[in-house]
Amino acid sequence: MQGLDATDDYPEGPRWWLALAACVLVIMGAKLTLILFQGSAVPFWDQWDAEGGRLYRPYLQGFVPLSTFIEPHNEHRILISRLLVLGELEFAGRWDPILQMCINAMLHTACVVTLMVLLRRMVSATAAIALAAFVTMLVAIPFGWENVLAGFQSQFSTVLLFSIVSLALLAVAPAFDARWGIGFVLAVLGYFSLSAGGGTLLIAGVIAAAQVVIGRRRGRREWAGIAALVASGALLLALVPQPPYHASLKAQSIGQYFQALKSIASWPLPPMSLAPFLIYAPLAWLTVRVLRERRPLSDPAWLCIGIGGWVGLQEILLAYGRAPDTRASRYLDMIVVLIVVNFIAMAALLKDAAITRGQRSAGFVLAAVWLVIITSGVGYSAMNGVARDVIYRGQTGKMQVENVRQYLATGDMAYLKDKPLLQVPYPNAERLAGFLNMPEIRGILPPELLDDPAARAAMQARLASGGLFAPLAWKLRTWLPAAGPYIGFAGVALFFLAGLVSGFLATRSQRAARAAADTDETAPAAAPNPA
Repeated sequence: MQGLDATDDYPEGPRWWLALAACVLVIMGAKLTLILFQGSAVPFWDQWDAEGGRLYRPYLQGFVPLSTFIEPHNEHRILISRLLVLGELEFAGRWDPILQMCINAMLHTACVVTLMVLLRRMVSATAAIALAAFVTMLVAIPFGWENVLAGFQSQFSTVLLFSIVSLALLAVAPAFDARWGIGFVLAVLGYFSLSAGGGTLLIAGVIAAAQVVIGRRRGRREWAGIAALVASGALLLALVPQPPYHASLKAQSIGQYFQALKSIASWPLPPMSLAPFLIYAPLAWLTVRVLRERRPLSDPAWLCIGIGGWVGLQEILLAYGRAPDTRASRYLDMIVVLIVVNFIAMAALLKDAAITRGQRSAGFVLAAVWLVIITSGVGYSAMNGVARDVIYRGQTGKMQVENVRQYLATGDMAYLKDKPLLQVPYPNAERLAGFLNMPEIRGILPPELLDDPAARAAMQARLASGGLFAPLAWKLRTWLPAAGPYIGFAGVALFFLAGLVSGFLATRSQRAARAAADTDETAPAAAPNPA
């Protein structure tokens, strides 16, 4: 596959890196601004059990059983998140949900950057600028606001990061070599972030099998590798915990399952039977081209197809496991990735020099139709509840801070009991009071809730770091959200600069082409051969 013209033959020109930096800054700025205005310093819901009771308290008492790190949390074994939050406690010297949100924002932004860098070679230099702008639009809109405004949601970013890099390695590496082994380990780490990571090995096995069928992999070793991937992936998914208290969240009938699948597979469009086929059309056509042309393992299109398949598998599993609520905000960060890889697939097909001018013209028309429909769907989904839900989360977060702060100051259960839903940060008032009365928990609460320097110093003395980094952590958690709007607008400025650089490079290329043509026209004719 080659570029459309000379100006598109810059594989990694300055305009691409400027656009990538702009994308990062706008996304980070948007997330930090959301945290600044709607973030709450009070731990929320699952955090009290999963972090405070099961991890922080025994850690401050001096011993955390190893089984704690891999024991189930609902349907997941969140080893990576547990290690991360312990590191955050050591760094911050306190339980700081705002700092956790900032770190989660960085993790999710890292996922986006990794995806774009790994698939950059698939699109032309001009389309790469459009890709950066498209990704910025999708990710800066807070469809996944639950993952931004809750410190406990790091697992949705880590499973994405591990799975993307794992597929990037497994799609190109010979079976059982070093890269293959690293990819396998990363897939397992993805599973220990979120159970969705178990599907990574299954998808890698399917990709490898397709590569065998078209002759790009050969031999018993490759078949053994495929068997190992598929068997391991199936085993991980079979070992997913099944808590009985979540039975009501699963699909109760075939009809409910297919309705749930249609709903999530149609996002960002309204639930419609044809919507998934429209959304997946570019990726499906790219898959046909890759198989027909027998692309080499080094072609990044394999990764693009693998990521699309991975998200599709998550939709299939989600429709069963969370049938009543497949479009919950926390799941949409994964679904956004599907829209991105379809955009990349579409751009890659238009870049292909093998298609005729007429086919390319028709392709641009179809791409325009796809973009109009998808971006209209993005607008529909953004307007259909995102702002309302984010504002409500911010308002209830402020009520939670006030109610918890008043209880800590007075011990009066009236501040926790008989409150409307979400005005306290835990569904059981007595259990919440139990957490708040624990000396270990009181000593690490953020100062917005309880400012007790003596209790905090006593708990920091029990940390391995001794609270050494606490002042730096406090400055970061204070300054980063406050800088969010400025970071975002700096990214907008870089987008403009990328556009200017792109125009400059195009002008320089045109001048060089004209100069070469003039040189050819004025060059003297070759002297006749005396022979």
